Amino acid sequence: MTDPQRSSPQPRPLVWPEDLARAIVEALDLGGRVNVPLRAVTTGDADWRTDVARTLPGEADRAAATLAQALQRHPDVRACRAEGPAVSITLTIASLMRVVPEILLGGLPTPPDGPAAAAGPALAEQLAEVRLCHARARSISRSARAHGVGPDTAHGSLDDATVSDRRLLTTLAGAPGVLRSGRERAVQAHARALAAAHQRWFTSTRASPRGQEAITSTHRTRLAINDAVALALAAELNAVGLDAPEHL
Repeated sequence: MTDPQRSSPQPRPLVWPEDLARAIVEALDLGGRVNVPLRAVTTGDADWRTDVARTLPGEADRAAATLAQALQRHPDVRACRAEGPAVSITLTIASLMRVVPEILLGGLPTPPDGPAAAAGPALAEQLAEVRLCHARARSISRSARAHGVGPDTAHGSLDDATVSDRRLLTTLAGAPGVLRSGRERAVQAHARALAAAHQRWFTSTRASPRGQEAITSTHRTRLAINDAVALALAAELNAVGLDAPEHL
C-alpha cells in the first residue's frame, strides 16, 4: 500500500536547454536513448519548439499530444501545446531567468581546446556587429550604475516580461552549450543570434530610469540580464580569437 505521506519526486528545475531536453526524454519515458531536437522560437508566444515526436515509432501526432500533456504538469512550464507532430513550450519567467545568475556568478565554460589563436581582420569584420553589441552592453551597464542601479542576481523579478525579454533569455541560455561544443562556426552563429536578440531588446526596454523615475526591481533585473549577455558575448568572441571591446 502506498504511503500517503510520501510525495512523488519533484521535477528537476529547468535552467538550460539540456534540462528541458532531459525533461522531454523523461516525460516520454525514453530512457535517454533519443537526441531531442530543440530550437528557440523566434515568432509567436512560445519559447521552445521540438519535433522529437517525428523520430519516434508510431503516430507522431499522438506522441506530441502525450508529450504536451506530460510537460504541462512540470512546474516550470507555463503552457505547452501540440501542433501536429511538433510541441511548443512556454516556460515560466522564473525558469527563463535562472540562466542569468548562473552565468553571472558561475561563469561560462571555455572551449575544450583552450583559447583560440588571435583571429585576423576578416573575422573581426564578419563579427563586427557582435563586437559592437558587446560594447553597447557594457555602455548600458556603466550608464545604469551611474544612475544608481545595481544588478539583482538573486531576487530579481520580471513579472512584466516582454517578448524581447523572453527571446533574449532563451537565446542566452544556448551560450554554454555552444562554448562547450568547441565548434567555431556554431559559436559564431550563436554570437550573431545573441547580438541580434540584444539589439531588439535594447530598442524596447531600459535598464535604468528616465529622469526622475524611481529605480525598480525591473531595472535591476534587466541590468543583470544585460550583464549576463555581455559576459556571454565576450566568452564567444574570445573563443574565436577576437577581443571584446569595452567602448563603441
